[in-house]
Amino acid sequence: MRRTAHCLIGLILLCAAALLTACGSTTTSNTTSLATSLEPADPEAQVKPGDSPEYIVRVVNGGASLVTGVTVHVDLPANFTFKSTTSISGTKPARTHIDEASLLSRNPAWGTWSLQGPETLADGTLRRGELDIRFTVDAQGAPGNYQMAGRATADSADGVAEAKGLPVTVAAAPHLSFEISATPGTIRAGGIVTYKASITNDGTGPAEGVNILITLPQSFQWTDTAGTAGNSSKQGVREPIKGSSLVDYGGYTIPPRSDAGPGVLSISFHVSAVLGTPVGSYPVSAELTADGGLDLVKRNTVPIAVVT
Repeated sequence: MRRTAHCLIGLILLCAAALLTACGSTTTSNTTSLATSLEPADPEAQVKPGDSPEYIVRVVNGGASLVTGVTVHVDLPANFTFKSTTSISGTKPARTHIDEASLLSRNPAWGTWSLQGPETLADGTLRRGELDIRFTVDAQGAPGNYQMAGRATADSADGVAEAKGLPVTVAAAPHLSFEISATPGTIRAGGIVTYKASITNDGTGPAEGVNILITLPQSFQWTDTAGTAGNSSKQGVREPIKGSSLVDYGGYTIPPRSDAGPGVLSISFHVSAVLGTPVGSYPVSAELTADGGLDLVKRNTVPIAVVT
């Protein structure tokens, strides 16, 4: 009887130990929960090829205790690359190891932080550990709709905290450049110079309201337009005033790049150096403007030498 009782007690203790082990009671449970979000710094801003828009990736510790080893990742759309980290802030994020996002990366990553658990403030509100990373990208590529993704991982949290995908629309936009040239480079007073303004649209959208203003030296005067070339169109085009030192052409639309090449506008015009112009070097300045706020300037370019 006594031996049977001892056996029964031993069996009960053995089963209890097995049950405790199976239920995990011999280890400490640390339940944590990260939440990640991704948003544009300016929700109203339109993204065009060549822009550098700013975004915010945010990670919040929604759990009951400290989360360690937090690393933040962003997956950029095709033809987008990481440019710079604007700022890193939040609610007491403690950086334990510095891993910076790589320039020109399509998958920038930042590490590593610890995010505190919830803290009750004096007014009774609950403050959670939070990490905010602001960053800029170089936006390129064809017009269309794309997707940006963000996520956070941590040593003390299971799984990956995925942000809701952020839609990114790339709008069609022009990309203008221009050059000024002149021939001949040397003249005598009273001589004629042929200037040429070459404007190129290498973008994805048409450039409208294109204007080119060339400021000549006071002793140089516009005489006439030698010719125009390219695939631009015009509406209400204005031309300079004969004898003026301000050469102002405007009202052009230059198409975007196509399979045949970029959109092009080329304007050639004649300028005379008035009699009595002193010997010297005479450069010009030029300003290109277009709808949408484009303003490109070249100063003291293509100097013409006046000799005896």
